[in-house]
Formats: sequence, structure tokens, C-alpha cells
Amino acid sequence: MPAQLGVKSSSGLFSALLTEAELKGDYAEDVYLLRPGNSLDPQTQFAVTRLTRPDQQACGAPVVLLHGLYRNRQQWIDSGKGLAIELLNRGYDVWLPELREHGSSPLRTNPRIDEPHDIAHFDIPALALFVREQSGRAPAWISIDVGALSVLYGLYHGLLSENLVSGFISLGGPCDKDAISLGQRLVDAGHAQADAPGIWR
Repeated sequence: MPAQLGVKSSSGLFSALLTEAELKGDYAEDVYLLRPGNSLDPQTQFAVTRLTRPDQQACGAPVVLLHGLYRNRQQWIDSGKGLAIELLNRGYDVWLPELREHGSSPLRTNPRIDEPHDIAHFDIPALALFVREQSGRAPAWISIDVGALSVLYGLYHGLLSENLVSGFISLGGPCDKDAISLGQRLVDAGHAQADAPGIWR
């Protein structure tokens, strides 16, 4: 059973409780529950898991793997073989956030209909600040589907500055379905106006 921890915040930015710490074979999972208090519902919380190897003296460059819609961190961990484990074995500092009401993130009593916009506008920038605080570096981002759209929204609207993003990779998702342009999918998701300058078409 994972150790139930967390009475004091692990962050100087906002509430970030370490709720689980579990050794899984040759790597460890530390699960944090973040409550940035920056969104329309200040009680909103979401989880992020940090993967580490006990035998590593120091963590390498941070990488955030952001899952797609209706998925969770297990999208990146496939029976101990997924992309997250491969990056961890290569020395990277791996972070696996789980969007609101996905995976280890708690259910909410008052979910809003514009939740995807709130995730992109509030949660992703807070996550970026937390990872940089904990790792000391701007992370690279690898994401898919709604996760990719959320990061693109943050970049486009200036919510993710250069000191919060060292690189960005989208694996499928918004760029490869039904011949719909990236710009149109951003518009359809409510992340941009159809006539906004700089949106790719």
C-alpha cells in the first residue's frame, strides 16, 4: 500500500500535498495533489506524479507528459514499459499530471461546462510553475489530444513563458484527425477566435 502523507505543502507557491509515495520495482511514484487557488473555483485540485529512480544521484532535465481526454497517467506507463519509463531510464525527471477529474485527481461537486478552457487557462500554467519550482528548470512538454491543445493555448496566450517551457512535442491528437486544421480544432475547443492572428490553418 502507498504511504499516505501530506499535512504540509511541498510548495512555496500554493497548496501541494504529497499524498502517495510508492516504490514500484526499480522506480518510485510520488503523487502530489495541487490546489493553486487561481481558477474560478479556488477549491479545484488536480494530481501530478513524479517518477524517480532510487539509484539516481540527481534528476536530469524535467519532462511533462500530458495525457489525452478520458485518459490518465497510465497512458504513459504501459506495464512498466511506456514512454515515461523509457525517459526515466535515460535520466530524465518525469512528471505525469492528471487533468481535473481524471486518474488520481478528485471529482468535483460543481464541474463547469467550460472545464477545458479552465484547465488550459489556470491549471497548466500552475503545473508549469510547480514543476519548475521543484526541478529548478523549465520542463519540456510532450502531450496528446486535449493535453496538446491546452499547452498550445497557454503558449498562444502568453500564459506559458520561455522560463516555463523548454520545448513542446505533440504526439498525434489535434494535428492528425479528419484533415481538420490545428487552428480550426483550437477554435472548436473554445481556445481561440476563428479570426485570431497567428493560428495555424
